[in-house]
Amino acid sequence: MGVALVIGNSKYQWEATLPNVKRDAPDIASRFEAFGLKTELAQDLGRDAMRQAIARLSSASKGAVLAAFYFA
Repeated sequence: MGVALVIGNSKYQWEATLPNVKRDAPDIASRFEAFGLKTELAQDLGRDAMRQAIARLSSASKGAVLAAFYFA
Protein backbone atom coordinates (compact mmCIF):
# COMPACT_ATOMS: atom_id res chain seq x y z
CA MET A 1 0.00 0.00 0.00
CA GLY A 2 1.14 3.56 -0.62
CA VAL A 3 0.59 6.96 0.93
CA ALA A 4 0.58 10.50 -0.42
CA LEU A 5 0.46 14.05 0.85
CA VAL A 6 -0.74 16.89 -1.35
CA ILE A 7 -0.23 20.42 -0.07
CA GLY A 8 -1.72 23.27 -2.08
CA ASN A 9 -0.94 26.74 -0.77
CA SER A 10 -2.62 29.46 -2.77
CA LYS A 11 -2.55 32.25 -0.18
CA TYR A 12 0.61 34.00 0.89
CA GLN A 13 1.01 37.04 3.08
CA TRP A 14 3.25 38.97 0.70
CA GLU A 15 2.16 37.57 -2.66
CA ALA A 16 -0.96 37.53 -4.79
CA THR A 17 -3.31 34.56 -4.48
CA LEU A 18 -2.50 31.68 -6.81
CA PRO A 19 -5.90 30.60 -8.20
CA ASN A 20 -4.71 27.50 -10.08
CA VAL A 21 -3.46 25.84 -6.89
CA LYS A 22 -7.01 25.71 -5.45
CA ARG A 23 -8.08 23.71 -8.50
CA ASP A 24 -4.94 21.66 -9.11
CA ALA A 25 -4.23 20.28 -5.64
CA PRO A 26 -7.57 18.43 -5.33
CA ASP A 27 -7.09 17.04 -8.84
CA ILE A 28 -3.64 15.69 -7.95
CA ALA A 29 -5.00 14.19 -4.72
CA SER A 30 -7.74 12.46 -6.70
CA ARG A 31 -5.15 11.00 -9.08
CA PHE A 32 -3.09 9.63 -6.20
CA GLU A 33 -6.22 8.07 -4.72
CA ALA A 34 -7.08 6.56 -8.12
CA PHE A 35 -3.64 4.87 -8.03
CA GLY A 36 -4.61 3.34 -4.70
CA LEU A 37 -2.60 5.66 -2.45
CA LYS A 38 -4.05 6.69 0.90
CA THR A 39 -3.94 10.46 0.33
CA GLU A 40 -4.10 13.49 2.59
CA LEU A 41 -5.04 16.79 0.94
CA ALA A 42 -4.11 19.95 2.84
CA GLN A 43 -4.64 23.49 1.59
CA ASP A 44 -3.42 26.92 2.67
CA LEU A 45 -1.34 25.69 5.57
CA GLY A 46 0.97 27.76 7.69
CA ARG A 47 4.50 26.63 8.51
CA ASP A 48 3.62 24.66 11.64
CA ALA A 49 0.68 22.88 10.02
CA MET A 50 2.87 22.00 7.01
CA ARG A 51 5.49 20.49 9.31
CA GLN A 52 2.81 18.45 11.08
CA ALA A 53 1.41 17.17 7.78
CA ILE A 54 4.89 16.19 6.59
CA ALA A 55 5.54 14.42 9.91
CA ARG A 56 2.28 12.48 9.45
CA LEU A 57 3.40 11.46 5.95
CA SER A 58 6.76 10.38 7.32
CA SER A 59 5.10 8.18 9.92
CA ALA A 60 2.55 6.77 7.47
CA SER A 61 5.26 5.94 4.92
CA LYS A 62 7.06 3.52 7.22
CA GLY A 63 6.47 0.14 5.66
CA ALA A 64 4.67 1.61 2.65
CA VAL A 65 5.62 0.45 -0.81
CA LEU A 66 5.38 4.01 -2.16
CA ALA A 67 5.23 7.47 -0.63
CA ALA A 68 4.43 10.54 -2.74
CA PHE A 69 4.58 14.24 -1.87
CA TYR A 70 3.18 17.05 -4.00
CA PHE A 71 3.49 20.72 -3.10
CA ALA A 72 2.12 23.65 -5.05
